[in-house]
Amino acid sequence: MKKTVIYFLVVLLSCVLSVPGSTIGAEGKVGKLIKVIDKSNVDEVKDLLPVTIVKQVKELGLSFNWVEGNYNYQPPQAYRDATEKFKGTAKIDSNGNLVNYTVGLPFPDPKTALEIMWNFDRRYGGDDHIYKGSVGNTIDKQGRRRSITMDFNLIRYTGRTLLDPVPTIPTGDKVKRKTLSIMTKPQAVAGTGVLTVIYEDPNRENDLWFYVPTLRRTVRASAARGQENYGGTDTTWDDIYVWSGNIQKATYKLLGKKEVLAVVDEALDETPDDTGGFMHGGNYQKVTVYEIEAVHKDPKYPYSKSIWWVDPKSYEILYSVIYDRKGNLWKSIQQRLYYKEGLHFVHNMPFNDYQASHYTNWYIPNYTENNNPAQNYFTLETLRQSGQ
Repeated sequence: MKKTVIYFLVVLLSCVLSVPGSTIGAEGKVGKLIKVIDKSNVDEVKDLLPVTIVKQVKELGLSFNWVEGNYNYQPPQAYRDATEKFKGTAKIDSNGNLVNYTVGLPFPDPKTALEIMWNFDRRYGGDDHIYKGSVGNTIDKQGRRRSITMDFNLIRYTGRTLLDPVPTIPTGDKVKRKTLSIMTKPQAVAGTGVLTVIYEDPNRENDLWFYVPTLRRTVRASAARGQENYGGTDTTWDDIYVWSGNIQKATYKLLGKKEVLAVVDEALDETPDDTGGFMHGGNYQKVTVYEIEAVHKDPKYPYSKSIWWVDPKSYEILYSVIYDRKGNLWKSIQQRLYYKEGLHFVHNMPFNDYQASHYTNWYIPNYTENNNPAQNYFTLETLRQSGQ
């Protein structure tokens, strides 16, 4: 009898944990369930969602929890102190460039779309950080799945708040930040890497270097390669962080402030379920965002425009709705955040290509920041060594 009761409780608990409407998580951070949203009632909240999430609910079968909100992220105190210290000093010149910026959030009370985007560019994300073992799962229209694993490293040379030297690592060519990405799985692509160097000078193109193990050589690429998908995923290099290109390469319009439903408090034990080619479930809560229309200046850029919903607490872009050159809906990006005191990062990042019926989710199980790596780690030599 005792074994039967235990078995019944185990089965019951496993059922509860697997129900889309469950708000149970190991960290217990989610709020009270308001309603499970599915295709029977999504029209009730369609004004709180991007058209792409509504599309996923109606056409792909997404259902999710609408829960009470408790999102109150703030960046670390040192970053907030720097923001207050230099408040009112940063400006935007007639060419849209950020000038007189030192450290912290440039515009604590932004009035324009461009000020919001410069806040996005200088948002807190550690003086350096590592996305270790990030897994990109891709599913095509036939349901075939493939995965790649990547380590992604970033170091900031300007706007530093916690690690010496503060606020800037001096360089003669005024580097803003560097990134180093190394693919580790599967074996066929292991060692493939990319080094990017982003400069403060808006007229200087980013440096982009690839290491290809089969060729055993590094290849310098045009900055236009940032528009290309990598590793067979739906992600371009410019799509990292939703937008990794220069702020000056688009024009921006502030469409207003609005309340939306978004995943901003995902527990670390929530592993992604993307069977069917979309991200199932999730605990969505109501948050206020800036709605920005970004139009690319380059007429040859693959995207004509994107609609971004920017979180004013973290200045992450929670949703991106992307249109092709003809103005048709093409892709979407969602960022599902994890946060605690002074720390936030993107835990899951689903990409959907609606024209190709293709899907990629980046699942990030391990994030650390302020690791203080040697500056000479972000070099061509490290890039070469990674593939050997």
